[in-house]
Amino acid sequence: MPDDPARGENVARNFGPAPLRVALVAIALAYFAVLIADHVRARGLRSVVPGPILFFAQIADLFPDASSGIIEYRAEGWLCGQKRFVELDMSKLFPMLAGNKENRFYRLMHFYRQTPAVLKALDDYCVSHYPPVATETGPDRIGGVRFMSLILPLPNDPSEVVRYTRKPLTEYADVPHHLWYRSTSRRAAERCSEPVMPGAEGGSGDR
Repeated sequence: MPDDPARGENVARNFGPAPLRVALVAIALAYFAVLIADHVRARGLRSVVPGPILFFAQIADLFPDASSGIIEYRAEGWLCGQKRFVELDMSKLFPMLAGNKENRFYRLMHFYRQTPAVLKALDDYCVSHYPPVATETGPDRIGGVRFMSLILPLPNDPSEVVRYTRKPLTEYADVPHHLWYRSTSRRAAERCSEPVMPGAEGGSGDR
């Protein structure tokens, strides 16, 4: 830092002309205002602030609260003959990365669980492609589905953390369930009354 003869000491000089410094302060204040507004969910913010700017202002919402549990997504199918729901093995339709939470069904539910059009399309796909389910009285096809999420408790001790393994729904009877989608009774009844088209069932589903 250069010496200032008038003060006889080393000082840090301001960067740029005064108008530039004022503009930078104004931009900084505006940015912090958007950060706060986004964090408190201010109404109309997304209609005022351009998307690219808002994207960089959403860091205030990365970790607003500690996670309260582990989320798992599951699917059940309505058996046409036995008139009951059974758990579906979605790895039959989405085999890619089926052994972990990066599989296509998890990704669909994570990003589109509140998008009715996507869930309805997933409903149609599951009913038309899922193979007949083996039951005590023979194979039975599904006419409807329901998609849900489970909230599993977090381990209290880090040593209790284990590699993800999928367990049947019957082992989570006491775990909270949240239903995101269910086929209407009318659609399920119509599907169950329709004849099975040759080649309509089966297929990998992960294209």
